[in-house]
Amino acid sequence: NAEYMGKRKKTNAEKHPKKMLLSYVRLLSFAVLYIVAILNAAVVYGKDPNTYTNPVDPVSDMGDPSVLADPNGVDFYLISSSLNRPDRYTIRHSTDLVNWEVKGAVFPDGSPQMPSWPVKDFWAAEMHFINGKYIVYYPARDNTSLHCLGAAYSTSPLGPYTDLGRPLLRDVSVGLIDPHHFWDPVSKKHLLYFKGDYNAKVPPQQSIIWVQELAEDGLSLVGERTPVLHSEWSKLISEQFIVEAPWMIYENNMYYLFYSTPGVNLPIYSVHAARSSSPFGPFEKAPHALLHTRGWPINPRFWGPGHCSVVRVRAQDGEERLYIFASSWEAWKISLKDYPRLLVIDRVQFDDQGWPTVDNGNNCPSETLRLAPLAPLSPSSEGVVGIDQTVFTYL
Repeated sequence: NAEYMGKRKKTNAEKHPKKMLLSYVRLLSFAVLYIVAILNAAVVYGKDPNTYTNPVDPVSDMGDPSVLADPNGVDFYLISSSLNRPDRYTIRHSTDLVNWEVKGAVFPDGSPQMPSWPVKDFWAAEMHFINGKYIVYYPARDNTSLHCLGAAYSTSPLGPYTDLGRPLLRDVSVGLIDPHHFWDPVSKKHLLYFKGDYNAKVPPQQSIIWVQELAEDGLSLVGERTPVLHSEWSKLISEQFIVEAPWMIYENNMYYLFYSTPGVNLPIYSVHAARSSSPFGPFEKAPHALLHTRGWPINPRFWGPGHCSVVRVRAQDGEERLYIFASSWEAWKISLKDYPRLLVIDRVQFDDQGWPTVDNGNNCPSETLRLAPLAPLSPSSEGVVGIDQTVFTYL
């Protein structure tokens, strides 16, 4: 044995002990990084209440989301297009704007609350709190196949809702969709914005967004409507006769009208903004989209984000923030049967020119970890480091 040991060649470990030690250190480092990555993934998938990733719900259809911040300061409610599903306008509830639970429907199938005048195509609706009542404004086709605007009210956000029993607004010359209520903090008036669906005519015409004053109770209209925004011939390729889905906010002494274009079933469907010193216009359109498909057609995740709500929230640390809630298709699944439009949310801020931007100017639905809307800017979660106030990474 001694003779054999004397003739045996030395192993690499014996020849180069320092190199082997370095290899072991590297292997150990990779193992630690792998474990950290696994822990990070656990946080991404909802374990950390201070963060979220889009889509906030990977399976539920939440097309055309309307988000209401309840006056109690704790609860949030979301309704979305029901199209022709038996339950009209599913109601979802959340206390953090990320996790949503189904609580019922505005018009449950077979219930006495189901109105008699609408027949089909229950498209984008909104829920608002007006003078002690929760009011849902919605579009639907009547028995002549004309899209009209309806309204239903309740003393509870979960219902039961009582419909007016007739359209709130009907125009024999054009279908009306996408109703949006806005309370003007300057004039103290309730306003209703809505779309004249002229692009659905044959041949298509330029669509129009109108505004008309509502009575104090929010259940009847006052005066005449005023056009505030329309599609433009100069933007025929990008707008394709369509401006729709209005949502208004008042910020920095300006009125910002968010709208979507061109068509919901297109990858280039996107959210835009226009601004004015008056809620009745004239409105100046922003030079760029506020929320659009990133790098279409090679975008890895979201196509056609649009039809948004923009909601002011107060975080746990007292900071007020604006968040956009929109629906988006997953890439390559756009308009396919049984594939949902998913809820995506991101923070809205303003650039040096006074225009709103999303996700620190990326203006696309975020695809990585973000600060939850109500989370403090300095999260208590161990290992979370803030970047630009909204983007987070894990060490």
